[in-house]
Amino acid sequence: MDTLSDKLLVQAYKDAKRNNLNPDFIRILEEEIHHRVLRKVLSNSQGRDMLFDEESLMEIQ
Repeated sequence: MDTLSDKLLVQAYKDAKRNNLNPDFIRILEEEIHHRVLRKVLSNSQGRDMLFDEESLMEIQ
């Protein structure tokens, strides 16, 4: 999944939810999104320069 861009990952997640794809697949996408956000936050203690903007994260929830 490392070769998948952040933007494409979010789009894949939205499409998977909209099309009611396999819950395990959706969970894998969610875990990858959370992993990337957490990794970026931990590497930047001030939380700036996020991989995902706030609007994208709100759409995911």
